[in-house]
Amino acid sequence: MAGEFRTFTVSGGDLCVPESWLYIWASQESGQVVYVGATRLDPEVRTWMHLNDESSQGGKIRDRYPQVATEPMEVMAFAVPDDVDRAAAKELLVRRFLSAGVLAGNHICDDPIDAIVTPQVEKFVRSVLAELRAN
Repeated sequence: MAGEFRTFTVSGGDLCVPESWLYIWASQESGQVVYVGATRLDPEVRTWMHLNDESSQGGKIRDRYPQVATEPMEVMAFAVPDDVDRAAAKELLVRRFLSAGVLAGNHICDDPIDAIVTPQVEKFVRSVLAELRAN
Protein backbone atom coordinates (compact mmCIF):
# COMPACT_ATOMS: atom_id res chain seq x y z
CA MET A 1 0.00 0.00 0.00
CA ALA A 2 1.33 3.43 -0.94
CA GLY A 3 2.02 6.05 1.70
CA GLU A 4 1.00 9.68 1.65
CA PHE A 5 0.55 11.12 -1.84
CA ARG A 6 1.25 14.76 -2.64
CA THR A 7 1.21 16.87 -5.78
CA PHE A 8 2.48 20.40 -6.19
CA THR A 9 2.98 22.85 -9.01
CA VAL A 10 6.08 24.53 -10.40
CA SER A 11 5.36 27.57 -12.56
CA GLY A 12 7.58 30.33 -13.85
CA GLY A 13 10.59 28.59 -12.38
CA ASP A 14 9.25 28.72 -8.83
CA LEU A 15 7.41 26.41 -6.51
CA CYS A 16 3.76 27.41 -6.18
CA VAL A 17 2.97 26.74 -2.55
CA PRO A 18 -0.52 27.67 -1.39
CA GLU A 19 0.37 27.76 2.28
CA SER A 20 2.40 29.89 4.64
CA TRP A 21 3.70 29.06 8.08
CA LEU A 22 4.74 30.93 11.18
CA TYR A 23 7.12 28.97 13.40
CA ILE A 24 8.64 29.47 16.82
CA TRP A 25 11.88 28.02 18.17
CA ALA A 26 11.92 27.71 21.96
CA SER A 27 14.37 26.20 24.40
CA GLN A 28 12.95 23.05 25.98
CA GLU A 29 15.01 23.82 29.09
CA SER A 30 13.98 27.42 29.74
CA GLY A 31 10.85 27.80 27.60
CA GLN A 32 12.30 31.05 26.28
CA VAL A 33 11.73 31.90 22.61
CA VAL A 34 14.92 31.98 20.58
CA TYR A 35 13.56 32.68 17.09
CA VAL A 36 10.33 33.39 15.22
CA GLY A 37 10.22 32.70 11.50
CA ALA A 38 7.78 32.75 8.61
CA THR A 39 7.99 30.67 5.45
CA ARG A 40 6.21 29.25 2.42
CA LEU A 41 8.10 26.00 2.91
CA ASP A 42 6.95 23.02 4.92
CA PRO A 43 8.06 23.93 8.48
CA GLU A 44 9.98 20.66 8.88
CA VAL A 45 11.93 21.38 5.69
CA ARG A 46 12.61 24.94 6.85
CA THR A 47 13.79 23.62 10.23
CA TRP A 48 16.16 21.22 8.48
CA MET A 49 17.49 24.11 6.38
CA HIS A 50 18.06 26.27 9.47
CA LEU A 51 20.22 23.48 10.87
CA ASN A 52 21.97 22.17 7.76
CA ASP A 53 21.99 24.64 4.87
CA GLU A 54 25.45 26.02 4.12
CA SER A 55 24.20 29.52 3.23
CA SER A 56 24.06 32.09 6.02
CA GLN A 57 20.35 32.75 5.40
CA GLY A 58 19.43 29.09 5.13
CA GLY A 59 21.52 27.97 8.12
CA LYS A 60 20.44 30.92 10.24
CA ILE A 61 19.80 29.02 13.47
CA ARG A 62 22.98 26.96 13.25
CA ASP A 63 25.09 30.05 12.50
CA ARG A 64 23.49 32.57 14.86
CA TYR A 65 22.49 30.33 17.77
CA PRO A 66 25.30 27.78 18.24
CA GLN A 67 23.70 26.46 21.44
CA VAL A 68 21.31 24.55 19.15
CA ALA A 69 24.02 21.88 18.89
CA THR A 70 23.58 20.99 22.58
CA GLU A 71 20.36 22.62 23.82
CA PRO A 72 17.09 20.75 23.16
CA MET A 73 14.72 22.95 21.16
CA GLU A 74 11.05 22.73 20.30
CA VAL A 75 9.73 24.15 17.03
CA MET A 76 6.04 24.98 16.94
CA ALA A 77 4.46 25.77 13.56
CA PHE A 78 1.15 27.44 12.75
CA ALA A 79 -0.49 27.58 9.32
CA VAL A 80 -1.05 31.21 8.33
CA PRO A 81 -4.48 31.96 6.78
CA ASP A 82 -4.52 33.38 3.26
CA ASP A 83 -5.78 36.78 4.43
CA VAL A 84 -2.89 37.24 6.90
CA ASP A 85 0.44 38.77 5.91
CA ARG A 86 2.99 36.33 7.37
CA ALA A 87 5.73 38.97 7.78
CA ALA A 88 3.37 41.21 9.73
CA ALA A 89 2.25 38.27 11.88
CA LYS A 90 5.87 37.35 12.58
CA GLU A 91 6.73 40.90 13.60
CA LEU A 92 3.69 41.28 15.84
CA LEU A 93 4.35 37.93 17.51
CA VAL A 94 7.95 38.93 18.26
CA ARG A 95 6.71 42.20 19.76
CA ARG A 96 4.19 40.33 21.92
CA PHE A 97 6.88 37.88 23.09
CA LEU A 98 9.17 40.81 23.91
CA SER A 99 6.50 42.62 25.95
CA ALA A 100 5.64 39.37 27.77
CA GLY A 101 9.30 38.77 28.64
CA VAL A 102 9.49 35.37 26.93
CA LEU A 103 12.21 36.19 24.38
CA ALA A 104 15.57 34.73 25.37
CA GLY A 105 18.21 37.35 26.18
CA ASN A 106 20.26 35.94 23.32
CA HIS A 107 17.34 35.56 20.88
CA ILE A 108 18.08 35.87 17.19
CA CYS A 109 14.77 37.27 15.95
CA ASP A 110 14.99 39.51 12.90
CA ASP A 111 14.80 43.27 13.26
CA PRO A 112 11.31 44.77 12.84
CA ILE A 113 10.29 45.87 9.36
CA ASP A 114 7.38 48.07 10.49
CA ALA A 115 4.81 45.82 8.87
CA ILE A 116 1.19 46.91 8.76
CA VAL A 117 -0.87 45.03 11.33
CA THR A 118 -4.37 44.43 10.04
CA PRO A 119 -7.26 43.13 12.16
CA GLN A 120 -6.71 39.72 10.52
CA VAL A 121 -3.06 39.70 11.62
CA GLU A 122 -4.06 40.72 15.15
CA LYS A 123 -6.69 37.97 15.34
CA PHE A 124 -4.27 35.33 14.04
CA VAL A 125 -1.52 36.30 16.50
CA ARG A 126 -4.04 36.22 19.36
CA SER A 127 -5.01 32.69 18.31
CA VAL A 128 -1.34 31.60 18.19
CA LEU A 129 -0.75 32.98 21.69
CA ALA A 130 -3.88 31.26 22.98
CA GLU A 131 -2.74 27.95 21.48
CA LEU A 132 0.70 28.33 23.05
CA ARG A 133 -0.84 29.07 26.47
CA ALA A 134 -3.09 25.99 26.16
CA ASN A 135 -0.12 23.73 25.46
